[in-house]
Amino acid sequence: MNIERDVFKRSAIDFVVLERYGFVFQKGIYVFETLILNNRFKVVVSIDNNSFISGEVYDLDFNDIFLNLHADAVNNKLTNAVRDEYKKVLTDIKDCCTR
Repeated sequence: MNIERDVFKRSAIDFVVLERYGFVFQKGIYVFETLILNNRFKVVVSIDNNSFISGEVYDLDFNDIFLNLHADAVNNKLTNAVRDEYKKVLTDIKDCCTR
């Protein structure tokens, strides 16, 4: 499952607006962080200079990566809620930061 590729297909990143949106340029990569689901999870989205988009979600209760995000075979209430919120974050980035 590549959620990022699915959301951003046929889109071109507008690097000029990334920092206005809230991305921070770190070590050659634009990084955006936000909290979802009552601040229990942290989304981290990275975009490199070649427009490669990657993302991770961290479970803050366990201080660990939420691995089920990209696991096709896992479908349960929590995982689906995290995926839905993650897709909303990506979709907002797409709507605000692509042309």
